[in-house]
Amino acid sequence: MFMASVLAVATACGGTDEMTETPGDVTEETTEEVEEVVEDKAEGADVDSSISTIDTSMYQYATEVTVTDAIELNNYVSLMIYVNEENDNKGLQAQHVLNQTYDFLLQDAIEGADYVGINVVQGNQKILMFEVDTAKFQEDDEVPMADLVLRASEIEMIHDEVRQFAEVMEWEMQ
Repeated sequence: MFMASVLAVATACGGTDEMTETPGDVTEETTEEVEEVVEDKAEGADVDSSISTIDTSMYQYATEVTVTDAIELNNYVSLMIYVNEENDNKGLQAQHVLNQTYDFLLQDAIEGADYVGINVVQGNQKILMFEVDTAKFQEDDEVPMADLVLRASEIEMIHDEVRQFAEVMEWEMQ
C-alpha cells in the first residue's frame, strides 16, 4: 500500500519509469509477510511474554500507581502509589494502602518476587515506605489485613502523622 502511494506520488511529480513494482506486486508481498508473521505467532515463535501482567486495580484510593517489575532481574517488584492530596489524613491514606497491599500480594503475577517495595506519596511528600518479604507474608482471615502486611514488612520511612495514626490503631509495626 505504501509503495503504491509512493509510485503514485513519484509519477505525479514527474518520476522516472525506474520503479518496476506494480501495486499488485506490493500487495502480494505484503500479504505473504503478514501470513508468515501470523503463522509464527500461531506456532508460538517470537511471542513477547515479558509484558508485565501485575494488577494494581485494588489500589482504589490511589490517583496513580507505577510498577517496576524486576522479578526476572533481581526478584523484586517496586510500587509508587500516589494518593489523593485533598485527603489530609495521612494515616488513613497509609491504612488504605496497607489493606489493599494485602490483595496485591495474593496475585499470581508477583510469584517469584522475594521482596515488594512500596512507596506511598501524597503531593510532593513521601508518607510511608516499606518493603514486604513475600516469604513472611501469610493469609489469615482472623487478623486485620494491614497487620498481616506489616508483619511481613520492614518500615523504611514513616511520616510522623502516619506514626501517630499507627499508634492509635495499634498497628503491629516492627
